[in-house]
Amino acid sequence: MKTLQDIKPDSPCHCANLRHATRMVTQLYDRMLAPSGLKGTQYSLLRHVKHLEPVNMTELAKHMGLDRTTLVRNAKPLEAQGLIASATGCDLRTHELRLTERGREVLEEATVKWHEAQENLEAYLGRSQLEAFLGLLGKLQRIPE
Repeated sequence: MKTLQDIKPDSPCHCANLRHATRMVTQLYDRMLAPSGLKGTQYSLLRHVKHLEPVNMTELAKHMGLDRTTLVRNAKPLEAQGLIASATGCDLRTHELRLTERGREVLEEATVKWHEAQENLEAYLGRSQLEAFLGLLGKLQRIPE
């Protein structure tokens, strides 16, 4: 039986290995969320909007760790599907996002699938390895510039 130390990535590049692992986890979540019609990135965006609403694009981008251009590009399809609505904020230069009623329904349905994806990942890694991994992810998210 292979131990964790025996299971090594193929590449000597830490960045390439992390990107590959991220793609695999993203594919898992996308498969699990597919019945809701959302991808993992869309689910995350909707969850953030619900938590922060009303929220302007700049604040939302900051909370999600995205640049504003990427956020705008990701939000447009959700607005076109009627899941989020954009309205002028305090002044004409800002736009605030809110979930629509349909967005709330889709998010509620998708949350069930998201929990299933969470459980699948925990079952695959094991609880102790998942906790160690989450600690490492938290540290990586705070690499000094």
